[in-house]
Amino acid sequence: MAYRRNNRNHNRRRTNRNRRYEREVAPGPPKQSNVTVVARKGEPAEKMIRRFVRKCKKERIVEQVRENRYYTKPSEAKRLKRAASIREAERLRKKAERKREAQRKRQSKLRRMRAKGGGSNGSTTR
Repeated sequence: MAYRRNNRNHNRRRTNRNRRYEREVAPGPPKQSNVTVVARKGEPAEKMIRRFVRKCKKERIVEQVRENRYYTKPSEAKRLKRAASIREAERLRKKAERKREAQRKRQSKLRRMRAKGGGSNGSTTR
C-alpha cells in the first residue's frame, strides 16, 4: 500500500484544465451594454424617459438581470427552453388554425352569396 500512496500523483489524468475556461471571442466590435439617451432640442423630460425605457426593453436589460439573479443549471435552462419552444409552437398552431377557420368562413359566405345570385362585389351576374 505504501507504493500506491507515494505514487498518487503519477496516476492522475494529465489534462489542461485551463483550456476548459478559454472561450472563443466572436469577431467584430464588442457589444455595447450601456443604454444612453441624449436630450433632443426642446424635448420634455417625460418623453426622454419613455425613450430610455423603450431602449431598455429592446435591449432586454431587465429580463437579463432577472435571469442572472439566480444560477440556473444547464439542464434546467435546457428544460425551460424546450418548454418555451413547445408553448410557442402551440401558440403558432392555434393562430394558423384561427386563420384557416376565418378563411373557411369567408369562402362559405362567398359561396352563399353566389348561390343567391349575387357576385363577389354585390352586383348581379351578366
